[in-house]
Amino acid sequence: MQANAEILHAALSLGGIREIEGPRNSASIMEMYRTAGAQWVKSETVPWCSAAACHVAELAGAHNPKTLRAREWADIPAKYATRIESVDLLIPGDFVLLSRGTNPRKGHIAVHLHPVRGRLVLFGGNQRDSMCASEFSKKRFIVGFRMELLEACEPVDREQSAST
Repeated sequence: MQANAEILHAALSLGGIREIEGPRNSASIMEMYRTAGAQWVKSETVPWCSAAACHVAELAGAHNPKTLRAREWADIPAKYATRIESVDLLIPGDFVLLSRGTNPRKGHIAVHLHPVRGRLVLFGGNQRDSMCASEFSKKRFIVGFRMELLEACEPVDREQSAST
């Protein structure tokens, strides 16, 4: 079962979370790092788009790849997500991986809202130092992911189901 509605709801519920200027850190952003498996992070100056995406996936009940590297989302197993190879096939709630600069190891991950004037409107973290919607060039598109709810991915234990 696709998780798009749940992903949109989870992402939008985090809208307005912002970095805090100065030496303090946003407790919400620090929680996103922990959700991404990065308990070692002590400052929101570490890029957090993937931490935000991991947090959204977990809140939605979808697979959380637990990575701070946006490009590692490309390694999600097929049982958890359908790869969307064409920008024209994206639907609201798909995760979108974009290039970031010329370094092939860097990227950006966020949730697709809709296209506008030949661009993508994505909702994600570390966009203008906050969780918000921003426009991106379609030329930066690498791949999209249509996530499945984890309950649809896990095999059913027939013996346990029969005994309950």
